[in-house]
Amino acid sequence: MADLIFTKYSNERCRRFSIRTDILEENGKRFVRKIALFPEGQEHIRKIYDWYQQLEKRYGREFFCFNHGVLEDESLLLDYVEGQTLEELLDELLLDGESETAENRLREYLTKVEKMYSGESFVVTDEFREVFGDAEFSEKMDCAAVTNIDMVCSNLVLAKEPTVLDYEWTFDFPVPGKYVLYRIIRYSQDLESVRKYLGDVDFYEDYGITREMKLTFDGMEGKFQEYITGGHFPMREMYDDMNPGNAPLQIDRAEQLQIFFNLGDGYCQENSVRYPIREKKVSVKAGLPSGCRTIRLDPGDSPCAVYLSRITFDGKDASLKNTVVEGGYRFGRWVYIAKTDPYIADIQVPDGAGEIAVQLHVYPVEQKVLESMIRQFSSGKASAVPDGKRLLSRIKKCLHR
Repeated sequence: MADLIFTKYSNERCRRFSIRTDILEENGKRFVRKIALFPEGQEHIRKIYDWYQQLEKRYGREFFCFNHGVLEDESLLLDYVEGQTLEELLDELLLDGESETAENRLREYLTKVEKMYSGESFVVTDEFREVFGDAEFSEKMDCAAVTNIDMVCSNLVLAKEPTVLDYEWTFDFPVPGKYVLYRIIRYSQDLESVRKYLGDVDFYEDYGITREMKLTFDGMEGKFQEYITGGHFPMREMYDDMNPGNAPLQIDRAEQLQIFFNLGDGYCQENSVRYPIREKKVSVKAGLPSGCRTIRLDPGDSPCAVYLSRITFDGKDASLKNTVVEGGYRFGRWVYIAKTDPYIADIQVPDGAGEIAVQLHVYPVEQKVLESMIRQFSSGKASAVPDGKRLLSRIKKCLHR
């Protein structure tokens, strides 16, 4: 019998789209199972399998693989695909300061998807109106015979053969190809704080999505979400009614990175410099006073997770081996500090070094969340420490947005 590893309920939908997704393991092999939560949903499960067959036949060899699925009784069984998603790669590149590479990777993906969903002329059909409303376009739009609109970056696993994980929202009536591009850009840039570092690049304009077109797509997206939920009212939409008269209070305080220089008598205010932390990041270079032995970095005043993109002395990587993190834990370039007045101390200064360069990203996280993570990391269990490429996904779930 298979062991249940993980389960997720997609139940903030109407009954015919409500499903449960399980990750199971049997004889050392994992697989994914999707099950309808209500009898009305059986047709939806069968349709997902139909979409797999059609997408793989039309696009599988030329563009991407689609996660292999088979019907078994009333369930859809899918392969458990391991690897980094395109979303995770973009985040990692941006946190490393490689925005140009991130831009190129996203552009490469958009161009490939654009080629997939073109070749035919879009026309509005009754089926289209049922899902997306009465959208009107003033110019000709390309489309394809079968369209998976959920090609967002979190759904593409960069395995040996790039694989689309989820194709639940696929349609066999005309849908504008640019709407698929719009959703990729919207959910890869507009709605994710980390990827807003790409904000100077107008991907909408670059891919021919005009302001008028974008407004139409915004309306389509709203209608699509209504189509999924049907008569069901999601709990997330009840926040304002459940909290009448409440409003978030945000105090804008200019956080600062303070660098302390230990000249042999410890760390003191007199031997320190400060730099502003803007949009959770800071990149600075500072001259080292004569006789400096170690460095301490104070990334603001609150509990946080810090990603050390770069620490160098005269252009050479600093050793982080003997760093001290009171109330925290360091794993690779990530540092978790579950205390106010956080710091990373005793970074060794090489003999004769004259300059330090620091680039880091600071993410405020609730202290209790950090404490829980630190307990896991320091428990000595290898399984408690995730792969470095996946650390950001865990942190993003804890961020104060």
